[in-house]
Amino acid sequence: MKNFKILLILLTIVFYSCDGLTDDIVNSPNSEYRVSDITAPEYIVFQETDSSLVASIKIDNSDVISQVWYNVITPNASETVINNVAMFDDGNKANYGDEEAGDGIYSGKTYLGKSIPSGKYLLQFYVKDNVNNEDDNIRVVGFHQLEFDNGQNKIAPVISDLVMPDSIKRGVDFIFTIKVTDENTLADISQVYFQFTRPDNTSSGTILMVDNGDINLGDETAGDGIYSFKNSFSDGSSSEAAQLGEWTFVFRAEDKGGLLSNEISQIILVQE
Repeated sequence: MKNFKILLILLTIVFYSCDGLTDDIVNSPNSEYRVSDITAPEYIVFQETDSSLVASIKIDNSDVISQVWYNVITPNASETVINNVAMFDDGNKANYGDEEAGDGIYSGKTYLGKSIPSGKYLLQFYVKDNVNNEDDNIRVVGFHQLEFDNGQNKIAPVISDLVMPDSIKRGVDFIFTIKVTDENTLADISQVYFQFTRPDNTSSGTILMVDNGDINLGDETAGDGIYSFKNSFSDGSSSEAAQLGEWTFVFRAEDKGGLLSNEISQIILVQE
């Protein structure tokens, strides 16, 4: 990135984005079975009476199947919201959502409570076979996206207490932090980010901040609502030297429902 040295380790922050995910079936050419269909809702609204989630997959040659299950995970795969939802082909609709025993369709049922933040989630399906060795008999066989509305009043996050130097010399590491609050809890935060404008009025893309306790990225305590970023302006020793003058940084947060926080901006004077 021109004139601004972004740490290489930041590449690990973005595993993949929700927009890059699609509903998909993953069949290994070496497997003894084949998944031919995935059925699950695309949208669920929390209801006190019932907010159950039933997902099904159809498996051909199910005689070689030992276990089937799915996880509910966040779109960037950073968190497993619900783990190991067992799926069966036993006709037990009440407990597992399965319509008919022995038809090769495995179903699993779980519940999405109002404590789960509204937003997009991913179902990740697994199959364990009884043919291969223990170290090679579990495979991810498919994905499905869904959106969940927990029925609570959605309130945009708020950012405050920006800690950032007013000026800095090139080649000197610095850390800046910002506090994020959300009345729907911090679990509702999707991302906290900034963009900057150089002295020549060219601008950056979106750069994510972290609250994961990784001191290498400048964050001291995971999950405390203080998002951090560690970096430096290039002095020209390993890349083009950063422009001298005023750099404008703009900060925002976004929740899982897509609501944006207030905006905070600050200018840093980059010096020799």
